[in-house]
Amino acid sequence: MRLDNGVPNASTCRSLELGMIRCIDETKEQVRRDTGLSVTDAQVERVLAGKPCSMDEDARNIIQKQGRLYTERLLSAAMESGFDLKAIPVVMLGGGAAVVKGNVSEQDALCRVFALLDDKVNAEGFERILGQFSGGVSKG
Repeated sequence: MRLDNGVPNASTCRSLELGMIRCIDETKEQVRRDTGLSVTDAQVERVLAGKPCSMDEDARNIIQKQGRLYTERLLSAAMESGFDLKAIPVVMLGGGAAVVKGNVSEQDALCRVFALLDDKVNAEGFERILGQFSGGVSKG
């Protein structure tokens, strides 16, 4: 969704079927096809986030490559939806934000990405929206 003068423009909202679950599932399948290993979601997430993980080096390389491919697919889909990612700053949030941030550099000139890496940011946003409709939501 584009923000115009800091205000969300609902007419520009697009939902892409490119969530982290899809990225992880495709990555696990690629590792299995190429190496015969069955890696876990947690292992894939750790490698994609750049965290240490005890794992076969070939599998790690495949996961990193898949993370880059996922990032390219995600940015391409956003541009195909009418967003010029080179002209406007891009704010990423949710599970894929860390993957995108780790796979986009200034040398790429793909986009200027700002990643909100708090893993609760989606839930907090939905809580605020719900609060607007119901007159407030209490925590706990």
